[in-house]
Amino acid sequence: MREFVQGQKEAAALPVKEVKVDGLRMTLNFVHPYGESGDTPPNLAFTRGESIEERRKALNEAKERARMLGEAAKTGNVWYVIVLKKESNPTDERRSSTGAKGSDGSPSSADAVVMASIEGRCVTVSQYQAIPVANLSADLRQILGLRAQEASPTDNPSPPESPPQAPPS
Repeated sequence: MREFVQGQKEAAALPVKEVKVDGLRMTLNFVHPYGESGDTPPNLAFTRGESIEERRKALNEAKERARMLGEAAKTGNVWYVIVLKKESNPTDERRSSTGAKGSDGSPSSADAVVMASIEGRCVTVSQYQAIPVANLSADLRQILGLRAQEASPTDNPSPPESPPQAPPS
């Protein structure tokens, strides 16, 4: 985890409370105190076996790994680590229409990994790249040190001001 967040001020390691397993789609979703990670890409590695027996063995290994992740989450050994992306080079922003920073100078995306301590080893379970900051919960943005996003006038219209009235005479 230290390597992933090294040199980043806007980073957080959140304990994963639950691992939701979709056995049909072979995806995982990690629940942390401020929301969910979103589904991982489907794990279809078990379809690559040469024989039925190899495929069955790979499927059972994938199911066992999901079970182990669920158990590790229950014991507090799975973390969702998120880091706000920093602008790497000012010239990169000029070349790309989607720079790492938003128009107001705040980061517009984040990268995250899910790491777990399984059998005494810390392993990377899944990676999420270019998560839009707008998709993060307000509490998570606050934890990462972002100021609250101001609502646009169309999102929260203010009531029209009534003209001052003269006191009754």
